[in-house]
Amino acid sequence: MTLLKYGRDMEQEANALAVEETYRVGIDPAGISAFFGKLMALHESEPTGMSVLFTMHPPMNERIETVREHVKALSIKKGLRKDGKAIQRIKPKVSAYLESKSREAYKGS
Repeated sequence: MTLLKYGRDMEQEANALAVEETYRVGIDPAGISAFFGKLMALHESEPTGMSVLFTMHPPMNERIETVREHVKALSIKKGLRKDGKAIQRIKPKVSAYLESKSREAYKGS
């Protein structure tokens, strides 16, 4: 149980560092909570009851809230980007990949 708590604490620390680093390089860190929201939407449900005790990751809704708190604590910075050129190049590839996986899953059912 101690190791699981340690793992969750490390995940929260990583989330806080992600907020700080994206902000530092001029990217809007609010996108991190949006990302976790999208991940949460992909899963049918979060672990509940006893299964929460045995996961290394904090519950997604907790991660989203913690990230939002870290973002609120930052000073206002004008000109934060939503994404960069590299992300714009990758987005169509990721979308095509996800669409192909969706078609494969549909064929398999």
